[in-house]
Amino acid sequence: MNDPLILAIDLGTSGPKVALFTATGDLIGGTSEPVPLIFLPRGGVEQDPAAWWAAICTATRR
Repeated sequence: MNDPLILAIDLGTSGPKVALFTATGDLIGGTSEPVPLIFLPRGGVEQDPAAWWAAICTATRR
């Protein structure tokens, strides 16, 4: 039987960071994937939630 693993995801404005840990807390690996900012005409900034999901999936596959 395989040991359980924990996938941690931190979604910040620069993009998601993902890390994989053992059940005892040992880090197996981690990476991040950038997500572009969308600058609005009146000074606002947005991100596309679909881009978040795509970046999470890409980073997790690594």
